[in-house]
Amino acid sequence: MKKQYFEILAKSDFATTYHYKIVLLLLAKETLTQGQLAKELNMKRQNVNRYVKELLEHGYITVERIEGKNKFLKVITSVKDIQHKKLNEPINGQLKF
Repeated sequence: MKKQYFEILAKSDFATTYHYKIVLLLLAKETLTQGQLAKELNMKRQNVNRYVKELLEHGYITVERIEGKNKFLKVITSVKDIQHKKLNEPINGQLKF
């Protein structure tokens, strides 16, 4: 993994400590569900859901597979994929058609 990946994450405007914790744990464990993340990080599942949703929207993580109701999440480690996702994001207040 390139240093540029961490630089992009560190300079992001939206990321909080909990976003970083989720990304780092997914890097260490490779794939986890939201329930597993909540248990590992000792957080409420509702809070994990909010942070995961934001990370998915910004393109830092993705759903690797779905088993029943469980979505297994993993980190997108390609700098190219993250930068491409960021270029296609609407500007705050901009309507998306």
